[in-house]
Amino acid sequence: MKPILETHNLNIGYRNGSSAVEVANNINIALYQGELVCLIGANGTGKSTLLRTLAASQRPLAGSVTIDGSDVFSLSRKRLSRMLAIVNTDSTQAGGLTVRELVALGRHPHTGWFGRLTKSDSKAVDTAMLSVGITDKANRFMAELSDGERQKAMIAKALAQDTPIIFLDEPTAFLDIASKISAMQLLHELAHRTGKAILLSSHDIAQVLTFADRLIAIDGSHSICCGPTDDMVLQGAMSRLFIGNNIDFDPSTCNFVMNCRLSHSARIDAPNDMRHIIANALRRNDIRVEADDACGTDFVVSVRGTSPIDIILTADGNTVAHCPSVAQLIATINNITNN
Repeated sequence: MKPILETHNLNIGYRNGSSAVEVANNINIALYQGELVCLIGANGTGKSTLLRTLAASQRPLAGSVTIDGSDVFSLSRKRLSRMLAIVNTDSTQAGGLTVRELVALGRHPHTGWFGRLTKSDSKAVDTAMLSVGITDKANRFMAELSDGERQKAMIAKALAQDTPIIFLDEPTAFLDIASKISAMQLLHELAHRTGKAILLSSHDIAQVLTFADRLIAIDGSHSICCGPTDDMVLQGAMSRLFIGNNIDFDPSTCNFVMNCRLSHSARIDAPNDMRHIIANALRRNDIRVEADDACGTDFVVSVRGTSPIDIILTADGNTVAHCPSVAQLIATINNITNN
């Protein structure tokens, strides 16, 4: 496929008089229509700087960004606004507008000098609200909506703008878990159904790895890599995101866990759902969890049965205890390690 947006040896950062502060360099990435792409990385690694540069809000230190073959900084603001829509986290505080009025603002690049909506514009507004499932809130004020509903209204505004590219900066930052999942699922469906290239930044790693078609990852050394989500995970890109922060990426749960470098260790023999629960409990209590095939661990925790549950604790090849709960398991281990 031909990319809708590309960067060419892009260097991003800030200019301070005659000097420049470089954040990341030699960035070569591409966005394709019909994909949801997620930008991830630790705070301070340059995610917002990269988004602003891609959106032509901040000039690069070197290199270029092109949309449909044209340099973004050569495009007029009107032309750019017909190619790219932006949803910012802090843009949802338009409490005095109704949902319909807010979504209608997305038609501004297509209306005349007085901003009057034609029948075609009104249809685009209605279609955008229908696409995100917020038609029933059309006449409600933004201030009356929940965070999740306000975010849907902002996404509808971007859809009404009718651009091939949409950027979202932390769109799930203030949402509860159900709303996070709903928003990510919606964005994934919109990208595939409408053929838009949707790029968002996010810290919700579990949701990103579930819904993103492609990742752009910025690691602790400000190196940037891009590729299909699952291949990026298998190639170790996630493990490089937070180097030196005492956390590890656990591919079995697609999330980050505490990295315990302690004297006591355990291996877990349990079904996947129980393994994750027990591993969390052990790490919270300063017990390092080793790989399934590890040898020489202090403890082996085995789970037999489900109701009632039987957690078998083994040390030095000998069964130490049968525990009916995770809490009892932790109490037994703590008793052993503290004596």
